[in-house]
Amino acid sequence: MPSFAFDSGHLVPASFGRPAEGSLAPEVVAALREYLLDVIEVDLFPVAWSQGPDPILTAMDRGGRVVTAVVTQRLDSAALVRALAAAGETAATGWLTIAGRYRNGVPGFRRDWNAFRESRPVGAQPGPDLHIVTGEVSDDVRDALRVLPDVRVLAVDVREGGAGRQFLDVEQMRPERSRVRVLDAGVQVLDVVAPELGRAARPAAEECLRAVAELVEAPVPIVLREDRDSGEDDGVHRATLQADGVVVLADGSEHGELSSATTDVLGREHPDAWSAWAFADGGLPLADALAESARADRQVRSHPHARRAAEPGRHRRRREAIS
Repeated sequence: MPSFAFDSGHLVPASFGRPAEGSLAPEVVAALREYLLDVIEVDLFPVAWSQGPDPILTAMDRGGRVVTAVVTQRLDSAALVRALAAAGETAATGWLTIAGRYRNGVPGFRRDWNAFRESRPVGAQPGPDLHIVTGEVSDDVRDALRVLPDVRVLAVDVREGGAGRQFLDVEQMRPERSRVRVLDAGVQVLDVVAPELGRAARPAAEECLRAVAELVEAPVPIVLREDRDSGEDDGVHRATLQADGVVVLADGSEHGELSSATTDVLGREHPDAWSAWAFADGGLPLADALAESARADRQVRSHPHARRAAEPGRHRRRREAIS
């Protein structure tokens, strides 16, 4: 947030102290990592830090989306590519693998994640996938940020105060948008800011997927195993069922319908996608979970997949298989 001085009835941009010399000191970088969630001011559930010169924080938001954050002294094109690659790899990692990185293991992750999610208000909107805190940003990166709406960069300005104290001014970088000149009806020249490139809207999940996600307390990993006679070398496809019912494939693509996700994975339609997909933990088909949800909600029962799943003898395994 910018600071101003009030002088003779006017607000004048102002800063505390004088600029510090050099890049971010190692002790400042360490402090920024320790208080990273307070610095970026985003409500996230921290999972684990990676190893390396620029450790990556893996976290999850209230909707179950994987979010990454990093602190680096200088953000140039090479550092940006490394951060993007790490964020992409983390986003494609299975839920169980991410939970295994938690300091208290998978059981502790389930307990603490549920406590975090239940203590937060509903209706949170998804934010950026990658947060970068840095002391310096190169010009080529500033240009690249125009077309990276899922990346949020916070610039840190270190200033020297009295008695040797240091102040950190943290401000989100907002790339200048292109401006166009327009003439109004009165022949007055106006400056109009062109709209920024936005992120693609997250698909809305079909009712059945939302019901199953609520039943199993998503996010949970799911898998699709192709038939042995399909000729595929690796017939196992992995995805994540998010808390809002959206299916996120390994390549990061999002689908609000299970049939759409199945077609994307296989390159063709599947006659019964709900029976093809199963929970990675326990192997229970999603059709069984849908049938159980249908018994509690007659609105979901009207779905054709729910009717087929509820037919006697179609699926005999119980929901306890995923617990």
